[in-house]
Amino acid sequence: MKDNSIGLSKPELHRNPETVYKGLDHGSYFDNEIRVNGEYLESRTDLEVVTSPKGFIWGYGGSGPYVTSLSLLADAYGSDEIAREYAMAFKNEYVWPELEMGENFEVTAEYIDNVVESIYESWI
Repeated sequence: MKDNSIGLSKPELHRNPETVYKGLDHGSYFDNEIRVNGEYLESRTDLEVVTSPKGFIWGYGGSGPYVTSLSLLADAYGSDEIAREYAMAFKNEYVWPELEMGENFEVTAEYIDNVVESIYESWI
């Protein structure tokens, strides 16, 4: 992790850049899932107090997409701290505007890292 003069950290990926995250929308907020190279990703509601009970959802600006952001970032970077630091901005830059509600999605760890790097660059 590299720090800038104001102490904001630019995270280093924990996962291989080619790691694939697939969001599967099953038509019910509580049934949606995210798979990481085919394996089930746990919802990281333990990282923050959020109003989203446990489910993954995307494509709008609420607490469900925030949980989706926390979970993707915690896995990609292997760091709860990084997930909390970047989750809101990541939701606003990617999970809300680029993912369609009710649709499946696929993204690589490399793409996630590119979004986070762009956020980092805009903050310094």
